[in-house]
Amino acid sequence: MSLALFLALFVILAATRETVAPALTETPVHAVEAPIAEPPPPTHEPPPPPPVPPLRVSAKTYYVAYQENELAADRAYKGKRILMRHAVGSVQAGFTGGVYVIFGTSFERIQAIFRDDQKDALASLKRSQAISVNCEGAGLSLGTPVLSDCALE
Repeated sequence: MSLALFLALFVILAATRETVAPALTETPVHAVEAPIAEPPPPTHEPPPPPPVPPLRVSAKTYYVAYQENELAADRAYKGKRILMRHAVGSVQAGFTGGVYVIFGTSFERIQAIFRDDQKDALASLKRSQAISVNCEGAGLSLGTPVLSDCALE
């Protein structure tokens, strides 16, 4: 009887396993956990920083800064936009066709190199006429402080 009991129990378990076990071991498709997706990268660039306002510098301050210490003056002005108001010493054409204005005298002078689109406006300037310019500090050249990429304001 024990063999018969054993066989009966085995048949019952086998039948139960076929109907119950698949339900316990199989995972429905909708219950599978998907990996957490990374958020998509931003689609737009952050806005650029606001432009730095130009420095208001007198011609005398600019000139003296370069005469006292070129390295310190470069740190303060080179590559930065500068607003300056001063009297025209002369308007000259360079050998490469560029136009520049000299502020000051032959001994204490600043050379302001203008953009090509400014030639017509520069042609009407007169000696001693006060003008305002927006330029980029360009350092020292042959002992003369220089401004470049200038435009009349």
